[in-house]
Amino acid sequence: MAKTQHDVCELFCYNKKKIGTLKKSMLAAEKITALTDIFKVLSDATRTKILFALSKGELCVCDIAHVLDLSISAVSHDNVL
Repeated sequence: MAKTQHDVCELFCYNKKKIGTLKKSMLAAEKITALTDIFKVLSDATRTKILFALSKGELCVCDIAHVLDLSISAVSHDNVL
């Protein structure tokens, strides 16, 4: 979708107090990286299902495979365990 003239501020300005507060509350780079890694894991439906199953209790690969109707190989090679 092409930008129109109405999509761009005519006058560049910002709320210094709001921006200052926001900048102070931003997460450190290490925490952002850690969160990004979590979201990468959760972006795969199978991994999310595995994590959900594990959140209910300790399970072996065989249990997870049975619950998710997957092969043991598919579960153990998912790189999340």
